[in-house]
Amino acid sequence: MYARVTTINVRPDKVEEAVGITSDSVLAAAKEQPGFKGMHLLSNRETCKGVAITFWETREHLEASEKSGYYGEQVDRFSEILTGPPEMEVFEVDI
Repeated sequence: MYARVTTINVRPDKVEEAVGITSDSVLAAAKEQPGFKGMHLLSNRETCKGVAITFWETREHLEASEKSGYYGEQVDRFSEILTGPPEMEVFEVDI
């Protein structure tokens, strides 16, 4: 299994909006992607930082979600509330 970890920094007045976008739109879209296995959203309201971790059956599924435009579309949903570009990393899930 593989995980994509995306870290965002949100404007202080937009943290709840970011959580809402993730729970209302991003998660629903993710569930439609082949190989999607789950998602966790971590937020720190004091630092206005969020970390989304999505889990994928294979690296090919994860990469396909980027090539298809899915990942970029989801990131674009946050464009008006971010203080900078998101950071993305890919990890293999060991445990």
